[in-house]
Amino acid sequence: MTRRHGRELQARKDGRQLSTPRSAQESRRSKANNVASKPWPSTIYTKEDLKPYEKFRRLYGERKYAREFPKQKQTLSFTDDLPTEIRLMVYKHLGLQAPGGFFELWGPGTWPCRAEFRDNIFNPTLDAATPIRNTFRKYAACRKVVSLMRLCKKVHGEVAELFYGEQNFRFSNSNGFVMLGAWMHTIGAPHFQCLRHVTVQIPMRDTDDRCISSLGGWKVFEQIVAKRGMRMPVYGLDHKKQQQQRVTYAQHRYDTTVTGVFQDLKSIPCLRKLELLVPWNFPLLGNLVCERGYLEQFDAVERVRHVVEDHCLDGSYWGQLAALKRDAVVSSPDLEIALVVLHGLRCMDFEADAYFVQSHLRTARWLAAYAKIMGYGFGHARWRDGTYQVVYDPDPLHAASPQLSEAASDGKLEPPEIQAGMHVQHDAPRCSEEGCVEFQVALWRHWEMIGQTW
Repeated sequence: MTRRHGRELQARKDGRQLSTPRSAQESRRSKANNVASKPWPSTIYTKEDLKPYEKFRRLYGERKYAREFPKQKQTLSFTDDLPTEIRLMVYKHLGLQAPGGFFELWGPGTWPCRAEFRDNIFNPTLDAATPIRNTFRKYAACRKVVSLMRLCKKVHGEVAELFYGEQNFRFSNSNGFVMLGAWMHTIGAPHFQCLRHVTVQIPMRDTDDRCISSLGGWKVFEQIVAKRGMRMPVYGLDHKKQQQQRVTYAQHRYDTTVTGVFQDLKSIPCLRKLELLVPWNFPLLGNLVCERGYLEQFDAVERVRHVVEDHCLDGSYWGQLAALKRDAVVSSPDLEIALVVLHGLRCMDFEADAYFVQSHLRTARWLAAYAKIMGYGFGHARWRDGTYQVVYDPDPLHAASPQLSEAASDGKLEPPEIQAGMHVQHDAPRCSEEGCVEFQVALWRHWEMIGQTW
């Protein structure tokens, strides 16, 4: 007995009827009816349009199921439908805000220098308790969030403006201007033109370890920049000009970099505040050797300008800062430039009368007078808890010591009283470094002649 007969007998016992298989013709007819009942899937092409593509399965399948895009929007657009205020509220939840409202991208301790130049920040008894807060890694993490916004140009532009515009970017260590140039060159003009608040150490170079003064120092600095993923700008070095000025390659490159940074700052239309840090023990003005007789020939404003600009180690930078202030009237009229004296952790209340301390605090008094005549702000700050806050109130520490002011040798070194509204007059008689030296030489010769007559 075959298997078919066995199934039939079992079906009869169970009272069922075994179905008979359809013929091939009936099966084809049934499939044709099912296909005819389904609608044609494509809303763009007809069967006649797809006959040339029957030999190509993929092209035929793509066109067979092609449909028109719906005319009405099916989803809510983030950039077109939501107002700007709501989008900014969403951006603020991305963690773009810096802790404390600032990013310290070049904090002390990132540049090797001798211990005596670190006493304005570090204290051997407080190093472990108050480490310097360097937030470069936090900034790098926020940069990743900004890069994710490149999915859309409009969103990326809004996030970049929010990120760079609402933070205070600080470069508080030596050579801060050079690091600022490398950072601005790395992020590009579309980003650094959104800056509003920059705090950087004043670009005054000396020949010691804390400032770049040799080719080896530049190599070390370039290695630090490369480790941070940044790129050094190339401003076009002029070797003929370097030979004419009789300066080293490092000094020429430093000057060129500072000039390029000033040009970049001029191009920022929304820059609101530029704070220039001056460490309290920085030998900014060198030795004040002006004779009283020479200074008395000029008014108080010109005396202050002469001492600060002509006796400065790098007096050319003052002219670039003044040009930035002058050009900002057109490019960014709301720009405020301030000179800030930065003190360290060491308390100097009991040492303020010391001659060494007063020789440096006297520089702060000259800078305060210079800020008045140039229209700059003047403030002070002190390192505390790993950071500092700039205050624009008068600092009692900067007051002249009565004991030292009574001395004739120190009294002539104090700045004159500057009243409100006194500014530099370009048509007034000008002091000069050459005139100061000539006056001293003539005075010495006069005293030599008097000595010979006696």
